[in-house]
Amino acid sequence: MVAVQRTQLWVVAVCSSPATATVCVGSGARRSGYDLGEWLLLFRFMSKSENMIQTLSKRAYFSRGALKSYNKYELMRTEVMVLLKYQPFIVGKDVLDIAIGAGRTTVYLAPLAKRYVGTDFSPTFVDFVKKTMPQVKAQLGDMRDLREFRPGEFDFVMISYNGIDEVPPEDRIKVLAEVHRVLKVGGLFVFSSHNRTYEGAVRGPKLELSPDPFRQAARLLRWLRGLVNHSKWKKYQIFTEDYAIINDAAQNYLNLHYYIDQISQRRQLESSNFTVIDVYDITGNELASTDLDTKSPWLYYVATKSPDPAN
Repeated sequence: MVAVQRTQLWVVAVCSSPATATVCVGSGARRSGYDLGEWLLLFRFMSKSENMIQTLSKRAYFSRGALKSYNKYELMRTEVMVLLKYQPFIVGKDVLDIAIGAGRTTVYLAPLAKRYVGTDFSPTFVDFVKKTMPQVKAQLGDMRDLREFRPGEFDFVMISYNGIDEVPPEDRIKVLAEVHRVLKVGGLFVFSSHNRTYEGAVRGPKLELSPDPFRQAARLLRWLRGLVNHSKWKKYQIFTEDYAIINDAAQNYLNLHYYIDQISQRRQLESSNFTVIDVYDITGNELASTDLDTKSPWLYYVATKSPDPAN
């Protein structure tokens, strides 16, 4: 009983506001059915040193309100194309789906796989997937630390919707190392990441006009909120030779995301012992290895696990 009370109090501490904290206490400990191992994993994730990227990500994705935005998305065009092209790595195989959100990719991957495991760092999302898809294995997980999985356990690992961009820059290599470890040699890693060379990557809020006065009033309020948010968080932006941390339009300028160009991302993957197979823009066009695309806000990468040089 004491342990449960401590868990509930701790959940209050990690939620983003008094309102969402109340929801987390009501739904996290009592309704989710997390086992002790999952709670310990979440505690391990939350106790890591964090920077502003993590702080804003938790506020965005730990709240119940996040479900309103993320439980209605279907697969994007390039995702459909990639999953069809590489279905031999999925059908009848062991699949790890990281950053599942509200289960957008789960509903497509789980029925095809021999064994499917979906993970997310947000208790809100994992709780939702467990309730709506009880037949699916969904659990709390930190993509930087996949210690619960054995080396070479999966044929296919996916991190969709730029989920890898939610971790601090210094932890990105940890994610790649962990994915490499749990993949079988020759296994496939598919993920998307924000494109630094996108022409709209660095821009402030824009006021959209509408002939409808009510709609225009709503847009005006959203624009004003965006201006306030952007003025508050843009000071945390970082621009280096290899990557950038940008306060972009996501959640109306309430978030910070990692941006990287294709050449730098290829180099990052290769240094982590992956071999890049394909890179696509959001419309499904395959990009040449030197193409610094300016029209696509994010890019999709398909890579295979190379053998460990030490073996």
